[in-house]
Amino acid sequence: MGNGLDFKVGVFDTVIGYEVADGPYNPNYTRSYGWSIEPTQHTGVLMSYQFNDVISANAGVPVKSNNNDARRGMPNLDPTVELGPQINITLAGSRGADYQLDLQLPVRQVWAVDWPQLHSVGRIFSPMLNLDVRNRWPGQGWRLGLQAGPQFADSDYHGYYYGVDPTYSRPDRPAYSASGGYGGMQGTVSLSRRFDNFWVGAFFRATDLHGAVIDDSPLVRQKTNLMGGLGVSWIFSHSSSFVETNE
Repeated sequence: MGNGLDFKVGVFDTVIGYEVADGPYNPNYTRSYGWSIEPTQHTGVLMSYQFNDVISANAGVPVKSNNNDARRGMPNLDPTVELGPQINITLAGSRGADYQLDLQLPVRQVWAVDWPQLHSVGRIFSPMLNLDVRNRWPGQGWRLGLQAGPQFADSDYHGYYYGVDPTYSRPDRPAYSASGGYGGMQGTVSLSRRFDNFWVGAFFRATDLHGAVIDDSPLVRQKTNLMGGLGVSWIFSHSSSFVETNE
């Protein structure tokens, strides 16, 4: 929507580190020990916006803690807003070529929104290698995307999501103080194409928490996650004039 405004609305699988209620969406056949105390799914809205090549922002509305077994009895997580600069370095190819390899270096400040107040919950750094391949595989008109990279965050950010204050500890959820540093690795493969008034796309994403500084949090029970999705859009109207683009 607009200049890169993306919305996701509905019921989502939980964030990496948790199992979900639908068995086929878990990588293991059997449940882990922590299944009885962890969340299942989240309902809400996720938004992202790329202002330009330098500035980007994310925002999200999380589920209430009482609807999340792992966080039951803990304070609700407020909606968050992320804003910060991003450096894009083209390593190979170009926008005018049939491929482009970029190194993306976004740094974002994160605020929790308790309207009308905002309070800082830390900073994140997510360097990413991004490869766009156009009109080569599987054929003319298709766009293949490959993206991979780690995420780093400070102790405030990790503490906001993964920390457990002693006040809210219990036998199956001990107190936990999160530290800053490496927060996991994520890789995504996507494929899309425009057909006249239709757009189709699919993606596959893998996330891994092994070696992350928060992998021992009592709120983390699953250190790897695989997910995918398929989308179809109908373009019911467009401007009578067009602007040439390399995309």
